[in-house]
Amino acid sequence: MITTTGTTEDGQNIAQSIPMKPGPINCLLPESIAHILSFLGFDDLTNCSCISTDWMDAVSKLDIVQRSINVHNEPRRSKVARRRFAHLHSVFIACDEMRVTVNPVLLRRFLLPYCSTMKRLCVGGDYAFLGNTLKLLSKVNSLESLTLHDCRFGSVSDLIEVFETKTNLQLLRLTTPKFGARYNPPSLRDYRQLASSIGKLQSLKALVLEDWDLNIVSDAMILMFSNLQQLEALVVGKANDEVLTKVAEHCPNLNEFKIMGHTKAGTLTMSGVMKVVRGCRITTLHIPYLQGYGNGAEHVREIVQCMNTRARNYHSEPGSISKPTLELIVGVRLCNDSSVSFRRKRSFMMAAADDIVDQEKVILDMIIV
Repeated sequence: MITTTGTTEDGQNIAQSIPMKPGPINCLLPESIAHILSFLGFDDLTNCSCISTDWMDAVSKLDIVQRSINVHNEPRRSKVARRRFAHLHSVFIACDEMRVTVNPVLLRRFLLPYCSTMKRLCVGGDYAFLGNTLKLLSKVNSLESLTLHDCRFGSVSDLIEVFETKTNLQLLRLTTPKFGARYNPPSLRDYRQLASSIGKLQSLKALVLEDWDLNIVSDAMILMFSNLQQLEALVVGKANDEVLTKVAEHCPNLNEFKIMGHTKAGTLTMSGVMKVVRGCRITTLHIPYLQGYGNGAEHVREIVQCMNTRARNYHSEPGSISKPTLELIVGVRLCNDSSVSFRRKRSFMMAAADDIVDQEKVILDMIIV
């Protein structure tokens, strides 16, 4: 039913309920309508919830919504959110403009009703100033996934408080935070405190620090990985052999490892990477900027041989049906011979991998950049 309002000739207000005409979307179950509406933004969802009681029920069934924070936000939007979205498990908060200072009262009012049920939270965008707005998360122990992308806090303690009581947290994505009004990067002391706090999240299965340089405070990072024994996926910006040795020792379940940044020659070598490949169950390895020697074929052969053997042993265990899949991304830097063309470098590396892998037993997805 749709309720419409109007005015009679004598100026009196009237309301009339009109049945909705049967249509493709009106024949769907509320759960199906909710799935379709889940692709809309916050304001569009709010407007859809006003169309009819059926659509309002559908919107109320959503467990995920993305809210944009910008200079045009009003308190009314937070009130609407609390009234319309009653079952949220996932919240994505996007800060649209760098000059925004998030109103802590409004954001807390928006998040507070979901503190007991929230499982996934993503906050990020343009280093908008959050201050201690996320302090209330220190009381939320239901979070399983937390993403803080390009966030700016008042101090490192505001960020550390977010990690408290996160005994169920399995995924943490954290780009290098900024602090204060001057967008200060973390100091060495800040890095040590953050590493110590992350190391206490012993249920973590995936840790994404894609722009972090682990060389800055290697000793603190080593202690951090000593406690993350459940880790299955690790993405970092830069690393060194010393840190990778500790990862290989304490993260035996690691199956996905990515080093995304340019690492200074000498601090990270093939020896360090191979310790991780041999000590863990690596099936996905991205090392696009690692430098090597020779024509690169020996490095590829060594990596693929080890990954292939461990993957086949693991999938030979009871319950494994499908063929194991190996994903490898390496760079032409593995070959340090400048006289060899890119095409020949690639040819040498691909041939080395093909000699090792039996495509009938293992699927190899290899990219050379």
